[in-house]
Amino acid sequence: MNSVTFDSQQIVPSKIICVGMNYVEHVRKLDSQMPSEAGIFMKPNSAISDKIRSVNDDHFHFEAEISFIVLNETLASVGIGFDLTKRSLQSKLKSEGLL
Repeated sequence: MNSVTFDSQQIVPSKIICVGMNYVEHVRKLDSQMPSEAGIFMKPNSAISDKIRSVNDDHFHFEAEISFIVLNETLASVGIGFDLTKRSLQSKLKSEGLL
């Protein structure tokens, strides 16, 4: 399991909860339909890393994200996350109706 350091302790999040399609300009840039509400989805603990791994010279798009650590149902910390997306894979899945 991957961890993050918080207040000099190693925290092992069970998952990452994400909010997507909530930024109008980004939705337009991706040529997507504007949803009536933001999408909520999860990423596994394995999405946490301090290294970038890629194969086949994949092209990544990146965004800074506001990140929160919630402990015992209480907001414990706010930080910055770095989100990487393989845009070509995302577009392929979208065209197949999988996103």
